[in-house]
Amino acid sequence: NVLHTQTLDSMVSGIYTLSVKCEDIAGNNAEKTTKFNVSLDTQPPIVTRAYNQNNNLIIITNENSECSFVNGLGKSNLCTFDFVNGTIMTGSELSHTTSFNSNKPYFIKCKDKFGNIPGGCSIVVQDGTL
Repeated sequence: NVLHTQTLDSMVSGIYTLSVKCEDIAGNNAEKTTKFNVSLDTQPPIVTRAYNQNNNLIIITNENSECSFVNGLGKSNLCTFDFVNGTIMTGSELSHTTSFNSNKPYFIKCKDKFGNIPGGCSIVVQDGTL
């Protein structure tokens, strides 16, 4: 068995038909056709739930993601922070956790495995209010 791969990195959303033909050293041919649908994820994750559990802030997202946050006492809006400069929350699927101080605002951004990040915050938790 010999494995052959082909990267198809310029596809857009849609239905495709792909035919593959192989020929071995003896001239034997094999040909198959397959049909598949390509869906592109271009949207950042959405926070579907946020709550305080035993002084831990729990964030639930609608898709596997990674979340980071910044705190900013006295700052009105820190939603422009760069994701990599935030503190990464524990969790990498749907549930994300960090210790919670209800006296501090939490500016949170979540990104998915495709790198989709919101321009602003995914959620802001301020004055202990979710």
